[in-house]
Amino acid sequence: HDLTNVPDFIILKQHYDESVAQNVQEGDRIEAILDGQWWTGTVNKKEPVSEEFPSSLWFCLRILWDSGEEDVMSPWDCQPRSGSKKSGDEATETDQRNFAHVDTEQDWPEFSLHGANEAKEACCTRMFDAVTKLSVRDSVAPFAYPVSLETFPHYAANIDYPIDLDTIANRIRSGFYRRLTALHQDIRQIAVAAEQFNEPASGIVRNSRVVVEALVRFSRDTLQDDIVNLYDSLFDLPPEQIVEYCKKQVYNL
Repeated sequence: HDLTNVPDFIILKQHYDESVAQNVQEGDRIEAILDGQWWTGTVNKKEPVSEEFPSSLWFCLRILWDSGEEDVMSPWDCQPRSGSKKSGDEATETDQRNFAHVDTEQDWPEFSLHGANEAKEACCTRMFDAVTKLSVRDSVAPFAYPVSLETFPHYAANIDYPIDLDTIANRIRSGFYRRLTALHQDIRQIAVAAEQFNEPASGIVRNSRVVVEALVRFSRDTLQDDIVNLYDSLFDLPPEQIVEYCKKQVYNL
């Protein structure tokens, strides 16, 4: 919905699915938030913007606003007329929040018995505590904070996705992660970066894999109550039992 510096083709799939299901047609009254204000209008035409892609919904709606101006929009840029809003009304914070991601139980499956919102809060609280406690271990120190570019000036040029436990903890605290798989993705990147910058058989690479194993296992097993003990118990396992670092991320879209 018309966010500065955010390309229009990056949208939440949840929002996309909902907008497609509304199936807006010619003649329908619609409303949209543009530049912080509500706009209302009518769908004058619905047709593909390009004959090359006849099934594409991108810019398929030609809108005649109540102001007399015309525009082209995609279904996810607007919604069916829903109330007393009129063009020029200021969009409130609540209005904007209605278009934000809505947590589902599938996003945080290990905690789904709590309900969607409670599941995210419970998992994030637990994982923030785990990351914070694990960060103080000496063997975890290389992954605790961003790598110093003064000490390792070539690090940024060699690592595609720098990540560390402090950054992950801050992201957890700010609500950055929309689902557990996204948190797992960042955790696994710790081992990816370690292997990219160090010898594959080095101790620091081995340690990074154990960190990943401990945090991912801890996030999935709600009966585990001590991340440090879990980490210590994994440290002497044979390499073939440390597997989470190399698992491909699977997204349930």
